[in-house]
Amino acid sequence: MRFYSTENSFRRFINKKYLINDSADQNEIINAHNQCGIDFTSRNSWFRFLQVSGPAIGFALTISSLIAGLHPSIQKTHDISIFFESIQIAMISTLIGLIIRLIALIAQRVNNKLFFRADETFWLLKKPT
Repeated sequence: MRFYSTENSFRRFINKKYLINDSADQNEIINAHNQCGIDFTSRNSWFRFLQVSGPAIGFALTISSLIAGLHPSIQKTHDISIFFESIQIAMISTLIGLIIRLIALIAQRVNNKLFFRADETFWLLKKPT
């Protein structure tokens, strides 16, 4: 999956994002490369957090809605529709938790691919010493 059709357009993106011009010296390129690594690590930790917290939040909402649906005060009213509404909320919250995890997994893969491509671009930008 390529976000930029050519290497030149991706290189222009890297140059613009990390403020590298044609007259950049080796230290500026290394600093930009390090900043790219810091950006990658920051995004990667957020994606990992969402992969764990999405299903956890979905599970917590599922259990709380099931507890609410099975509460004795609901059973005394003999209104079965409230119980089915709580089951519906439980299924929706489980689905939302799984969707959050799926989106985080896909975003992490895209982030990894972009980082590896940027890493290759930085190695090409480095001038021989």
